[in-house]
Amino acid sequence: DLAPLARHLRALVPAAPIVALSHGNASGDYLQEALAGRPSALRRWVARWKMKALQAQERRFFRTDLDLVLCLSDEEERIDRAFGARHVMLVPRTFTPSPLPWRPQPGRVGIVGTLDHYPNRAGVEAFAQALSLQAGKGVELRLVGAGTAFGRALQARYSFVTYLGALSDEALREEAATWSLFAHPLFWMARGASTKIATGVDWGLPIVTTKAGLRGYRWR
Repeated sequence: DLAPLARHLRALVPAAPIVALSHGNASGDYLQEALAGRPSALRRWVARWKMKALQAQERRFFRTDLDLVLCLSDEEERIDRAFGARHVMLVPRTFTPSPLPWRPQPGRVGIVGTLDHYPNRAGVEAFAQALSLQAGKGVELRLVGAGTAFGRALQARYSFVTYLGALSDEALREEAATWSLFAHPLFWMARGASTKIATGVDWGLPIVTTKAGLRGYRWR
């Protein structure tokens, strides 16, 4: 969002290095939206045009406007270099342990995230569909986060889904302390990093996720 200012800054202070703190390329998230559902021929054409325009803009930022990009994941680092970035540095996320007083209820699985963000929404929907095969075995899926329309619709569709809406930090900690699993079902590579994984690790909860869900960290 701020990258368009870079060329103006360059004109004002030509000798100053311009460093971007990147949360990911817009084209990465747009790709998910463009492929959603069964797009018509017109929608596919518009999507291709918009994707080319986004990537052309990103290439210009990397090749001419920015001296250094600090990014959040290995995937973003590779994309930035492929787009011509002169210098890229990966800054992986960190952990600050804050264990919960864990009181897991059997079969209770929790998800926290922005549910109206397409990669999250698609992942939660696929996860719920898969869990529907196990609903008779005491599985309960608890959803926390913005995206009221989607959360309520999923709750109406599946008897084992409970949508709790957006919670305060303290209320979320109390809720998460009852989860047997902290789930992050992300099946497409979104931009940036999976910030919520650090939350689950800091809380000391068992986590189930995917390779895409682990992006943005250096694991040992």
